[in-house]
Amino acid sequence: MDNDAGNKKNRLYIAKCGRKGRGVFTSVRIRKNEVVEICPVVPLTPAEAKDVNKSVLYWHLFIWPAEGERYYQKEPWTGSAMVLGYGSVYNHSYDANMKWYAKRSTQEVVFYAIREISPGEELTHDYKWDEYPWEKQT
Repeated sequence: MDNDAGNKKNRLYIAKCGRKGRGVFTSVRIRKNEVVEICPVVPLTPAEAKDVNKSVLYWHLFIWPAEGERYYQKEPWTGSAMVLGYGSVYNHSYDANMKWYAKRSTQEVVFYAIREISPGEELTHDYKWDEYPWEKQT
């Protein structure tokens, strides 16, 4: 089955996207502030993260609070996590259409739309944060 064409009936699907290789797209309109995806995460210990950092998975890790760490704005988080679902496949854009926040109590990342997103549009988030609105107390 052709992955690019066969999954367009689903709300989210992976397709080729030029120099980036592949990306996640939507087949439906997504409204501003709508939750796009809730992804479970696999938190990594520092030792596990060190091993992963030597692999291709390094490019797909998210920052995550290490044991005992609280809110990002006071002190940077030092942990890492693998985000499952489409979470680790979303590409970067400085003109992103999504942001995310951590739900630490349930070990999830929530991606939500920051503007209306049209069918066929690639879903992106900015890897270089200049603010941290996604840190929620959960």
